[in-house]
Amino acid sequence: KLKSEIDETADILTLAKFLLEMDDVDKAEQFYNLIFSELPSNRPDVITIKNDLGRIHRERGEYLQALQSHKQALELNRLLMPYDFVKRSAIYTDIPYVYYELGDYSQSLKYHRKTLRIRRKHQPQYKTHLAITFSQCLQPNGKENISFKILQETFIN
Repeated sequence: KLKSEIDETADILTLAKFLLEMDDVDKAEQFYNLIFSELPSNRPDVITIKNDLGRIHRERGEYLQALQSHKQALELNRLLMPYDFVKRSAIYTDIPYVYYELGDYSQSLKYHRKTLRIRRKHQPQYKTHLAITFSQCLQPNGKENISFKILQETFIN
């Protein structure tokens, strides 16, 4: 019985992710909320669900709700999977975009830095992508020189 419940949850979660990727955010949200209400709070899937709900809110322009969902996902990650830095970096990747949309470039930059630190250590293959994103965050804040310096450091190191 437990195996079938896990398989069913995985299938619904996959469907919700597919709907989100297809920009059907309303249906995706329905499935995420359905799964979230059924799952025990100590299941690692709740981290993904909360983070993806944050993405849904961001897509809708509901930035404060997005931030709340992403931060809840981050806290759940720390509690349930304290050594899963890869999943944590995925959450840290989403948070700066919310701050960017809110016009809080310093907070956006702070979270990009955290992501970059984690990924340099645990996922070095992503550092180029992150450096470009990170540098873009600096540009609206009038810090093109710092942006260029970060890009140089990333490609040299």
